[in-house]
Amino acid sequence: MREVEWTDDEGRIWAKLIPDTERDQNADRGISIGPIDVTPLAVENEWPRAFAIRLHNELYHRRVFNSVDPRELRARARDVVAAIQRAAKVDALKIINLPTSDDGVTILGDE
Repeated sequence: MREVEWTDDEGRIWAKLIPDTERDQNADRGISIGPIDVTPLAVENEWPRAFAIRLHNELYHRRVFNSVDPRELRARARDVVAAIQRAAKVDALKIINLPTSDDGVTILGDE
């Protein structure tokens, strides 16, 4: 078995295990080894889809995978926090770049 990178239709990147003889194009049928799927949390907490996908991909890049021993995963809490911060950074920049009124207060509806 070998590990391949596969991107689903929503843009989430997955690590999959496929047989050595299988073509990379068939990775969607492989065994998912990560990252941890945040979809249940995203639905429960009504996260925007774009944020959930960014977080998923950040977890992928940090290799926070479901195949990791739970004790090791707890020890990698900093990686999870960093992934959340990185995924939220785009939203923070959008807020910082909102148009403001002359006195520096953002007015809803100002363009």
